[in-house]
Amino acid sequence: ASLVAVGAKSGDAVLWSARARLPREGDGSRAMLGVEVCRLGSTRVANGWVTALAWADDGASLVVGASDGTVTAWRVAENAAARSFSKTAKTPLLERSETFCAADGVTVTTLAVDETASRGSLVAAGKASGAVSGVRTEAGAPAKAQVKRSRVFFSAATS
Repeated sequence: ASLVAVGAKSGDAVLWSARARLPREGDGSRAMLGVEVCRLGSTRVANGWVTALAWADDGASLVVGASDGTVTAWRVAENAAARSFSKTAKTPLLERSETFCAADGVTVTTLAVDETASRGSLVAAGKASGAVSGVRTEAGAPAKAQVKRSRVFFSAATS
């Protein structure tokens, strides 16, 4: 199963489990491949609206951008996709792992994550002001010591 994340005005990220549903034998030639989805739950991930989401390459982290300008990374609980079959799970779906950008009041409009195990990762956030901020993390560093550099790559001229 694959995980799908949807951001909400409430500041929640809603996780869904999705998997292909194969046609049953005997359905005839008109049977189509379908998708089966199950809502796993939601986690409050922002103080404002969730305006952008990006999955890390490993699928174990979700980067969230919000209307207040924050960019945070969240670790996905192990076996989260399997929760559709077990409603008794007590652990949270998402746990905050790092805050890359503090609230500055400028809405995050887009996110991108580029991970290379040997170099760490780069999180780029596009803002409503036209600025693009980036944070590079070091591979293998403890979570609190990971942020290597944060800077604005491009900023639109204001008049």
